[in-house]
Amino acid sequence: MFIQRLISRRAVQTFRKPFIYPFPLSTSSRNSIQHLSRRLASSTTRTVPRVSSKKQIFPERVLVYHAGTGRTVFLGSLKVTTIFIATFFCAVLGPTYYYAENEPPWVSVIVILSGIIPMISVLYMTSPFVNYIHLRLPPFARNSTELMRRFTKTLPRDAEIDITTMNVLGKPRVARMKIQDLSAANERFGLVNYVRDTKAINERRKWWMGKAVRQFGVHGGKGSMVGGEAWKDIQAAIAKRGEKGCRENVTMPIEMDGSTYPVTINLYSALRNLRKPSEVRLMWVDSISINQRDDEEKSQQVNLMRDMYASANTCVVWFGDFLDHGITMTEATAFLDTLVEMIKI
Repeated sequence: MFIQRLISRRAVQTFRKPFIYPFPLSTSSRNSIQHLSRRLASSTTRTVPRVSSKKQIFPERVLVYHAGTGRTVFLGSLKVTTIFIATFFCAVLGPTYYYAENEPPWVSVIVILSGIIPMISVLYMTSPFVNYIHLRLPPFARNSTELMRRFTKTLPRDAEIDITTMNVLGKPRVARMKIQDLSAANERFGLVNYVRDTKAINERRKWWMGKAVRQFGVHGGKGSMVGGEAWKDIQAAIAKRGEKGCRENVTMPIEMDGSTYPVTINLYSALRNLRKPSEVRLMWVDSISINQRDDEEKSQQVNLMRDMYASANTCVVWFGDFLDHGITMTEATAFLDTLVEMIKI
């Protein structure tokens, strides 16, 4: 912008300077050239209009749950206080009683344990405490409240959330995960109600980074999006997937090319309902046609899936058995509307 203004000013100054014509001109020609110079100078000084871009209503990360500022500050202060008390008991009081002439040595051990045990208890109880939960919205869901509600009502399996907890010193730590990775639990005397499998994550982490957070405790608090409805939808999605978890792990055998092939019960139900009783129906199913155990083949086929679906005569979206999976027609319709909006984006 600065360079553009500088060029415009120089252009105006250039056209304002008297111009000496190298050859004689008539009065009409001279007036035409001067008029053209003024028009060129005025057009040069015009500013280029900016293209107005419509801002999205919601950011990429929206706060759907927070435990409350009071509880967060209290637990953080409690952690730091118990650490200071344990340090004081171990570094000052313990050696003082140990070197005291009138006190037996076991008194110093009791004093040190009196500072360490409360610290360990507080850290054990407060480590899974969840401060904030943020939901990551796709681009289409940030444009309006209605689209955001549709997205939260029909959360996909790869929807991501950021869960913020506190480390030993009370510093916030963020764990990003997919909603499908969380499952309901009851651990640490009821302090933990959500867990995830961190075995694969810990194998990739460096030793000095420590282990990934596996347990989470969400108690009380309140939701911050649309009266807390977004967090309620996330809780319902986790509970629903937990109920279907055992059923989805069950496999059913099908005959394919003269051999038996195990498929999930959801795919088994889809094949039974989509098959034709009197004729052969040719179908392409990604979970069967692509070798799920070969990462190289999966990466190659994923790039071709768009062309496969685009060149297909018919694409079928299978929601599963409505009664068994607890899916209502309203939820299915909302999912289709969300899918259409994603395709438009």
